[in-house]
Amino acid sequence: MSRFWSIGWTDDAIRTAWIRFRLEREKGAIEAAAALSVLIEFLVQSGDLANAHGVALLKHQLAEQAKDAYLLVKSKSQLARVLHRRGLLESALSMFLSAEELNTRDEPEAPLLQELDGLFFCELLLDLGEVEQSTRRMARIIEQMGELRPEEDVVKNLLITRILLDSGKPSEALALLEEALVLSKEISSRPLELQTLLMRATCYAELGSSHVQEDLKKVLMLSSCLNLKLIHSDARLLEAHVTLQQDPARGKEQLRELRATLDDLDYRLKIPDLLMEEARLALLESDKELAREFFQEASRLVETMPCRSREQRLKNLSREL
Repeated sequence: MSRFWSIGWTDDAIRTAWIRFRLEREKGAIEAAAALSVLIEFLVQSGDLANAHGVALLKHQLAEQAKDAYLLVKSKSQLARVLHRRGLLESALSMFLSAEELNTRDEPEAPLLQELDGLFFCELLLDLGEVEQSTRRMARIIEQMGELRPEEDVVKNLLITRILLDSGKPSEALALLEEALVLSKEISSRPLELQTLLMRATCYAELGSSHVQEDLKKVLMLSSCLNLKLIHSDARLLEAHVTLQQDPARGKEQLRELRATLDDLDYRLKIPDLLMEEARLALLESDKELAREFFQEASRLVETMPCRSREQRLKNLSREL
């Protein structure tokens, strides 16, 4: 069903996934829960996080009914990913740890979650500010797995890029992103391709390169056509960041529209970044009082979603207040 993403039939993909679930439900809990995996992914990518959360909970209930350890590990891991996207980081951490504990009981030789589940756990740790722990865990996962599948290689490179960005080394990530771009195209994964392009645009923005506009334009266009609303929102946030430096009035309008979108999607994971951009705008408009309000709200949220790059941006903002 990945073909729907490549040509943009997102609504059809979701409808087809629901139909498949209803058919599989007649066969039993195991088949029904497995069918929901694809639906949850489609819902997340399309930005329907509330429904994705509800369906992930349903999948978890079905896995418990089936008493299937492997399926339960997978359902816990997917629920953790949805919680992560909704900005419920501590709940996501608890769910990942629960999945890992169950996995270890079932497979003592594999003490860590592996494959994409393990890498997404590393991503959560980055958003919790646990860079060293995430780096060590990722190295152990790769060692345990040996050879990675192409999609796992792409996600790994995206995670390493985030670590390099947090360390102030965007130029060192460009080769990794070129490799990820080739792999994502080989497996025809539009979401991974666009995430890679957006990460490269982020590196270009940090380097002050004009190439940022070319990658941003492509991501914004394709994510809109394919209804990949989370990727589109991430791209619009970077677009506003870049625009504020050149055209504050236009950047202000972009931020206003983006705030409405993030609220509508319940995409709380990105609210701290939005607040920091709004604080920058207030400073450009010489409204330090409003900038302090945005800064304080961002600081409060960053305490629950820390990472080095956010903390550094907050520190830079604090010098201007």
